[in-house]
Formats: sequence, structure tokens, C-alpha cells
Amino acid sequence: MPFVPAIPMLAIALNLALGAVLWNFPARKDSPIPPGMFAAFLGGVWLAVGLAYHEFVGSRRAKETPSAGVTEVRDILTTAEDRVVLDRYRVFLPLREFKDEDLVELGARIAKARGAELSLLHVVEIPRNLPPKAIRFRFVDDRIHGLQRLARIGEHLGVDTRPVVKIGHKVYEIILDTIREEAVNLLVMGWRGERVEGDRRVFGSNIDYLIENAPCDVIVFKTQGFRKPLRKIVVLTSPIWSLEGVDDLALILAADDHAVVEVVSLAGDPAEADRLKLESSRFEGRAQERGVIVERKVVYSTQWESEALRESSEASLLMIRASSPGGTRKFALSPVEDRIVKLAKCPVLILRKGIEPGSVGAPRAERPPPGP
Repeated sequence: MPFVPAIPMLAIALNLALGAVLWNFPARKDSPIPPGMFAAFLGGVWLAVGLAYHEFVGSRRAKETPSAGVTEVRDILTTAEDRVVLDRYRVFLPLREFKDEDLVELGARIAKARGAELSLLHVVEIPRNLPPKAIRFRFVDDRIHGLQRLARIGEHLGVDTRPVVKIGHKVYEIILDTIREEAVNLLVMGWRGERVEGDRRVFGSNIDYLIENAPCDVIVFKTQGFRKPLRKIVVLTSPIWSLEGVDDLALILAADDHAVVEVVSLAGDPAEADRLKLESSRFEGRAQERGVIVERKVVYSTQWESEALRESSEASLLMIRASSPGGTRKFALSPVEDRIVKLAKCPVLILRKGIEPGSVGAPRAERPPPGP
């Protein structure tokens, strides 16, 4: 509270001054005690009672509430970080809300298949002028329990799951710092398929920024319309959409749900088609070893967007490995990939492979534009 203790001390001084004036108030003949003296005495007793109450209640709260709350928050925010094993494969999910059970299950499936650790993070974003230590336990208590509930999804699948809550001013900075500190291999982010009309950013400033700047592999999962179990997974390939990387993910998801994987190769001429067929044939051999059914399909077309949207109409999930971003590109995905993600009639999983810092097309450390 501002002006504490200046205003209370000023009020006490004014009360004392008023008591001194009343003390000299002339007495009446029929009064055994001068009215001024009685009023001053009564005011002094009232001040003494107030000061005694403040001392008793204030000391009691200082002993009980702050120590219990701050200690518990600090324990939850830091103890999990001490168990990080940096040389282990790590799947990392930053979560804004606690209704993304499908997203957490996706991360847990990938972590289980790769013998990895699943790391869940929720960032409590606070104003820049508010220090993190000013946050009370009650403010983050519900978030802690919500994150712990989601962590049980991974634990139920037998995955080492580590939930962490952090407090800070900028979500994207905390996520990037965590990726570097924990040597994260795969960043998984969810998108509900909602975007402000006319906004050229695909997912919002934080997600677009992380797609461009995270040094690890990145998955963005559009969860809108997601249904289990998966029946048909469509993987799109083209001269710029490679099958590498996304093929492993398709096998992991198909094996769990016994889904059919259809590899759709979009080619402009027979030479491109032959190269894409060779890539998909190698994938088919690996899939047979795992008992996954693969169907191959070649489409001669340069209208990749319309073909992708057509294929999405009967798919349970559409999967694409995003093309490598250019050094001067402003947005995270190409315009075609942007529209496919936005307009597809089924859930979409986009994979962006990690790029080594300093290489051509490497992520750039830019500040995200203001926005959600």
C-alpha cells in the first residue's frame, strides 16, 4: 500500500495533538471529570488498543502466511529443475492452459517411443513492474495443480514426466531460455485453429517467434477437430516437403492407433515423382517392420495447396515437414503452409527441423510483434 507508514503516523500525530487541545478544555461545574481530559484519555486508550492489535496480528501473519506460501512456491518452481539430465532426449511442452490433454498425450507418445523425458512448463506471466517474489502462493496454486494433473497423463503411459511452473515477464524468453538450459531436443506446441481475421501471423506472436528461433526440432499441432483413435494419417511430400523426420512421427502415432498411413507425393513431372517414390518406398519398408500399413499415392500437380486441402477432407490427421525458412523471411511458415494449416478440414501436424545456429536459414533472434 502506498504512503505506509507515513499516513498512519500522521493520523496518530493529529490524534495526539487533538488530545492535547482537549486536555485544556475548561471543565463544567457539574462534571466530576473535565470533558477534555476524559476525551483525551479515551482517545489514548483507543490508540493503545489499535497498536496492540496491529502488533499481535501482524507478527502472527509474518510467522505463518508468508513463510508457508513463499517456501511452497519456491519448492515447486525449483526442485524439479535440479533433476535435469542434459544428455537425455527431451520432449518439451510449454502450456498456456490446462485443457490440452490431446497435446500432452501426443508429447507423451513421442517421448515413450524415444525413451525420452517429457518436460511440461507453465509460465505465470506478470507485469514488468511487478517482481516475481511479489506473487502469492494462492495465485499459482490452481496452475500448479492443473499442470500436475496433465503430468499424470505422461506418467500413466510410463513416461518420466517433469512439470515445472515459472514466473516471469516474457513468455517467449522464458521458453527459449528453458530450451537452451535443458538441451531440449523437441519442442511441441499446440494451436486451437483460432486466429484474428486479417492477422498474417499464423499462430500468434509467441508461437510464430518460437518456430523461427528455437534451436531444436519444433512440432506445431493444430488440435481443432482432433478425434481418437486415428484412422487415416496423410503425410504430404513434395520437392520441398521432405519425408525425413515426419516419417518417424507418423509411425509412432499410427502404431498406437493401428491407423493407415497414406503418403501423398505431389510432383510436377515424372523425374520428381521417381525421387519421391524412392523416398516413400524406404519408408514403407520400415513401416512393414512395425506392422503399419502404408499406402502410396502420386499426384501430378503444382497446386499443392488445393491438393493438400482435398486430401485433408478424409484424413484423421495431416502431417507436413515445413520447408526451411529463408534468411529474410518475416513469418514462420511459407504462405502455402500457412493456408494449409488454417484451411485444412482435419487436425494438422507441422514439423520444423532444427537448424544449427550460424548456418544459412538459421533462426534469428528477433523480438516478436506485440499480440497474443
